[in-house]
Amino acid sequence: MKIASLLALFALAVVEIACYPVKAYHEATPVMTLPGNPNITLAYVEFDDNGEMYDQHLCQLNDPKCTDRKTMIRPELEQTIARIQDLELHSVGANYVLFIHGWKNNADNTNNVAGFQVFLHQIYDYYSHSAAPGDPPAPLMGIYIGWRGASVKVGQDLTYWFRSDATLRVAGPNLEEALYRIIRAVKGPPPSAAAPNPTTTAKSNLIFIGHSFGGRVLEKVMTSYFESSLLAVDGDHPGCQATSAQKTIDSRFFPDLTVLLNEAAPATDAKQFLEFLKCHQITYDRTYPGYPDKPDLSNQPEASPLFLSITSEGDAATSIALPIGQTAERFTMKTRDYGDAADPPEIPNQSTYFTHSAANIPALHSHQVRLHGCAEGEVEVHLGSSNPAPYHFCEVPTAPMPGMPYWNHSPYWIAKIPVAIVPDHSDIFRPQLFNFLQFFLSKESLQTPRTRPLQRLNIR
Repeated sequence: MKIASLLALFALAVVEIACYPVKAYHEATPVMTLPGNPNITLAYVEFDDNGEMYDQHLCQLNDPKCTDRKTMIRPELEQTIARIQDLELHSVGANYVLFIHGWKNNADNTNNVAGFQVFLHQIYDYYSHSAAPGDPPAPLMGIYIGWRGASVKVGQDLTYWFRSDATLRVAGPNLEEALYRIIRAVKGPPPSAAAPNPTTTAKSNLIFIGHSFGGRVLEKVMTSYFESSLLAVDGDHPGCQATSAQKTIDSRFFPDLTVLLNEAAPATDAKQFLEFLKCHQITYDRTYPGYPDKPDLSNQPEASPLFLSITSEGDAATSIALPIGQTAERFTMKTRDYGDAADPPEIPNQSTYFTHSAANIPALHSHQVRLHGCAEGEVEVHLGSSNPAPYHFCEVPTAPMPGMPYWNHSPYWIAKIPVAIVPDHSDIFRPQLFNFLQFFLSKESLQTPRTRPLQRLNIR
């Protein structure tokens, strides 16, 4: 019995040492100024394995902020929102970048957190060096969404299924509330059927990025947000058919760019959301009224992504490991054949969507990123900014080319990107990545957010 007890204690000690603690790493100081630049703020909002905010708790009677014991406080989120409100009040416009990390990371992972900090410096340096004299650069705020992507310190590859399941819990009501409140703090109230174009003083840029499993978390939350926002305006749409008139709503209440980077998720949600966008015949565009004197910027509407899902051509984690992991999980469920109703016809069975990420299904691609110009029949995309040389972002033709059956012509843009931008699954915080992403944000709007482009969502 003594030996058994000692072995049990030893096993518990090993588990304790091998596991990352269930804790919030930044509860004491969730909002801080980055060293070396007082114009860059970094905030943390952290979630546990059940998707609850770590630091939420009922007020104690001796807490001066409380009026009664029923008051719930969330220091990390509340201080983050307070900092946004302060920037909005005391600046002519700010830039916000929210990042949700992926598998094998958390808010205490030195490499991941440090990489995001370097990324913020890269962004600020990019637009601040060319600011007009007497016009100070816009402040920048990074928001790091932490969750328990790293649960153990050894054998992390074996945690794929556990961490994949965790993303579904993290993408729950607490995170939905956090992201929705951040959007509203930056952009103002969302539209409704009664007020499809609400009055807003939005003057700032808001970028969301979800990496790996964090992309799955972001997609889950934002798909729900986009659909509910669209249905609030167009809930009586007859379905997959055109209506007599196009509805146009001011979509400045959306993030300016929502990026799923090397997303480690089955394409099941992407396929359903793509069908939603296609059924409602939704397009998404921008105009640039603030720059009429610039030849490369136009007042004419230009197509723009609601979602941008990009995966590196060198990402073995999503092209090889994810199909293996999802194939093993598929035995716990039943998929069906679409038969003659398959749409796109190249994918006749649901299992393809469940065992592959969207960017690893060529039939779902909307664009190609090319090095030497667009191919015949493709249209090069210009979004109010010069192209990030030497890359060309090419829209695939509406009519399928032989051997290249493209189906996705929605605001959910999906493409593979060269290894020169992102070499593999994890090495993401590189200048080349932001140089590519700025293709979707005019440099002028980053320098002076108050002249940011107008975003419009069109529904037929």
